[in-house]
Amino acid sequence: MMNVSHKLDTFAFSNQLHAEIQEQKKKATEVEQKVQTLEWALEREYKTDVMALNKNLQHVKRLYQTRLQNLERELNCAQRQRDAAVRQRDMELEERDSLIQKNRELLKILQHTRQSIERRERKHNTVVLKSYPFPPGSCSFSQMPL
Repeated sequence: MMNVSHKLDTFAFSNQLHAEIQEQKKKATEVEQKVQTLEWALEREYKTDVMALNKNLQHVKRLYQTRLQNLERELNCAQRQRDAAVRQRDMELEERDSLIQKNRELLKILQHTRQSIERRERKHNTVVLKSYPFPPGSCSFSQMPL
């Protein structure tokens, strides 16, 4: 009997062990399903985050592109203004140089004119003195011819 009892105990233990194994397999399957569900949820969240980050990145790119274009326009405008100012300055310098040259020419003309007038005055004074009959201071008014 002991043999039968031992077999019954072994059978009961085997059934209990089999039931525990089935329970463990069931729990393992549930855990695997939960892990799978969590992985899918995590993957969905990851994809959603990636899409949101890409959207934000594209938005930031557009903002920076717009800002870059504005800065390029401002730079081009500033360069055009600088170039116009340089051209204006160059024209004014050319005009100044031209006026300086004209002033020099006018100064030379004035100097020549002054020298010419001074020569004429000296010549006229010499002629007047030569035509006067008495040297200055040599006679009085009573001796002058009438």
